[in-house]
Amino acid sequence: MSNKVKEFWKEELAVWTRKFYEVGLSTGRDSGDVSLRDPDTGLIYLNPKPSEKLKVPNWGVIKAEDMVVMDVEGNYAEETDILPTIEAPMHFYLYKARPEINAIVHSHAVWSTSFAAARKDIPMVVYEFNFAGGQVKCAEYAKAGTEELARNVLDVMGPNSKAALMANHGAVALGSDMRDAFNVAQYLEKMAQVAIFAFILGEGKLQGVDI
Repeated sequence: MSNKVKEFWKEELAVWTRKFYEVGLSTGRDSGDVSLRDPDTGLIYLNPKPSEKLKVPNWGVIKAEDMVVMDVEGNYAEETDILPTIEAPMHFYLYKARPEINAIVHSHAVWSTSFAAARKDIPMVVYEFNFAGGQVKCAEYAKAGTEELARNVLDVMGPNSKAALMANHGAVALGSDMRDAFNVAQYLEKMAQVAIFAFILGEGKLQGVDI
């Protein structure tokens, strides 16, 4: 094991991964994933990819020893036969592009995914939404697990936004740490729900606000 790998971060990621499922940001099995970056070493701690050896009925049963540790180029930091999440290329791409972030939450929650399935942006309908930099845009469709998907996400995020949707897929939230990324992801889900209800109550009319 590399002396740079820290059990603390494995445990930390396992705790947040279980919470990821418990609060409904993942709907079951391995839908969505989370990762964090150790700001001291730059190593990335990622959720695993399910396999015959590693069954994942949902993220609520994940353990610290299931986590995968790699550098930002995708090289393993320790010996393991566990593969990283299929979305590892997206995580690496975003960490490289946004050095100020140290956590990523890629959710498959119901309300935000509804906007992603419709390939629509989530309008900023309340001031609370300024946490994500305003309107959350939907990236162009790309196949899961590809760098193209990562590029599309970054294109709509730009240098400042902390959230984006992925067409027909889910959402991505960024944070300076995991608590920050989770706050973004949970507010994103709340705002998607509010926007849908506001559209219904407004009889098909929806107007955003400036920040």
